Amino acid sequence: MDLFRNESANWLPRDGEVNYYGCIFARALADRYLNELLSTIQWRNDEAVMFGKLIVTSRKVAWYGDRPFEYTYSNTTKRALPWTPGLV
Repeated sequence: MDLFRNESANWLPRDGEVNYYGCIFARALADRYLNELLSTIQWRNDEAVMFGKLIVTSRKVAWYGDRPFEYTYSNTTKRALPWTPGLV
């Protein structure tokens, strides 16, 4: 493993920038992190109001922040939760 290699691929060359650097953790460690995040994060289905009707998406979202913060879009208010030890 070359610790100083800085090769990446931009997966959104026309619409933005997402750089993928490949695997950065051993499989066992990556699985441990994933399981911790899946079990400790307060995941929720995203909601939006479209044409006056509440739509609950199948996409799971979670929002965490440094301090209490909220924002509203599509008549739905989102509130930041305090960081968990696993996220910090």
